[in-house]
Amino acid sequence: MRQLAKFDDENRAKTLGAFLYTQGITNEVRRTDSIWIVWVHDETELGTARTILDAFISEPNAPQYKEALSKALTLLKREQQRESSERQSLRPKTFKARSSLTIGKLTLGLIAICIAVAFITKLGKEPVATSYFTIVSYTIRDKYISWNMFHDLYRGQVWRLISPIFLHFDFWHILFNMWWLKDLGSIIEYRHSPWFLGMLIVGIAIPSNLAQFIIEKNPLFGGMSGVVYGLLGYLWIRGKYDPRFGMRLNPQIMVFMLGWLALCFTGWLGNIANTAHVTGLIVGSLTGYLTSRHWLRAFRR
Repeated sequence: MRQLAKFDDENRAKTLGAFLYTQGITNEVRRTDSIWIVWVHDETELGTARTILDAFISEPNAPQYKEALSKALTLLKREQQRESSERQSLRPKTFKARSSLTIGKLTLGLIAICIAVAFITKLGKEPVATSYFTIVSYTIRDKYISWNMFHDLYRGQVWRLISPIFLHFDFWHILFNMWWLKDLGSIIEYRHSPWFLGMLIVGIAIPSNLAQFIIEKNPLFGGMSGVVYGLLGYLWIRGKYDPRFGMRLNPQIMVFMLGWLALCFTGWLGNIANTAHVTGLIVGSLTGYLTSRHWLRAFRR
């Protein structure tokens, strides 16, 4: 939150605040001693707010400012009604979250599937079983691997666009991914719904898997980490650009995860699906920005 302007007159400060609100810029008017200060919530909107301030100072009695208070009250009333309905729809989910050890049902189901696939494929060491979950089926002869590019997808095996996220190739791989899925998945599931989380995971998994396969040209990859980075990106950007979202990631989490992403590119941790990680982060972040409606507010201004 950044300070925009100071006024001696309460009415002028509140009129400016009301007009800013009608333009989609959330703000507060606070009194300090005998001075009224206008604060802008989102620092990225400060430039636009200063432009409006200059116009307001040059002509404070313009008709649009006189009408600002009534318009702002109308908008505020609509917003309060919308938030009230959202809170009512979220009450059952909040109760469930407190009574189920904070793990969402869909999140728990995804964790169970990953563990089951790990047993079935013996953490990727059983090639026949593993081949059912890779983006395309493959065969190994004399230590050489062969496959037909997208042949299985053309035959209708579209689940392969998603199924690689359930594959894991060692104990630490699945432990790390399930730990983060438990937290990030449950947060999104309770903040929105299991349907939203499911659609978000599918929307992240498909481009991540395709990008990894097309760029690396090898079907032997898998893991939930691309999705985890996508969920991380969604929460990061949505919380940053939507003050009403009510959730913001601790910056230390982003520093750690981005540092881990950079470490994976060094090759010190072995063969990592880096393309899937980066693609997931980009898709999740883009989804967070679009659903924040920050772009829509900017367009209206």
